[in-house]
Amino acid sequence: MAEGEDRTEAPTGRKLEEARKEGNIAQSKELHLLSGLVCAALCLTMTFPHAASDFVRKMGAFISDSGTVDTASAGIPALFHLGTTSFIALALPVLAAAAAGSLATSLLQSGFLIRPEALIPNFGKLNPLKGVKRIFGANNLVEAIKSIGKLVCFCIPLYGIIHLTLTKAEDATVWRPERLATELFSFSLHAIWAVLIVQTLFVVLDEAWTRYHRMQGLRMSRHDIKEETKQSDSDPHVKARQKQIRLRNSRKRLREAVSNTNR
Repeated sequence: MAEGEDRTEAPTGRKLEEARKEGNIAQSKELHLLSGLVCAALCLTMTFPHAASDFVRKMGAFISDSGTVDTASAGIPALFHLGTTSFIALALPVLAAAAAGSLATSLLQSGFLIRPEALIPNFGKLNPLKGVKRIFGANNLVEAIKSIGKLVCFCIPLYGIIHLTLTKAEDATVWRPERLATELFSFSLHAIWAVLIVQTLFVVLDEAWTRYHRMQGLRMSRHDIKEETKQSDSDPHVKARQKQIRLRNSRKRLREAVSNTNR
């Protein structure tokens, strides 16, 4: 770039393509999180009723047999095993669905771009001066504000849901196991919807900021554009491509002229 010349011009198509090859693409972390949450919510919606009913059924059988079981030697280990297996059976599909949704979104956003060279350690990133600049940069400031905003926006609806649930919990001692499972599912569903709605809002904001920040970082000066044009004009691959385009256009015009003559 010329000395003192500002980068005021939008990046060219070649600049954008080179940036993409280097892994510089607009990827919203909030969108990854949202897709993971959506997949986890769908999986939880399908598996939770059965898992909760199964847990309540097993727990009822355990309680009914508690009078005939030595609690110290067998009751506590059996209860721990019941809780652990029930939690794993519920959590594993949900975690797998969340990971799959996040990975699929990442691949779609990058256009299935895979860069093995990105796995090579870059010790230049360990430069303390660059690290300080990144810490106090505009991007980290936006991330900090976003994190605080998410915390507040998540806590407000979740507090209302938890408060409503606790008011119902006063009557939980007289509920049948089926009613308890239904109430747990209803509480989980309301919490999930609240989280998804808030997260969707942050996805919209983060997507706009991510694209704006990337385009600002790729802006070019007029000198940069002139130099790129010179390089493109002298590139044999570009010349061959331009020749193909001119030849294809001339053939198209010739076919159109012949077609008009025959009419």
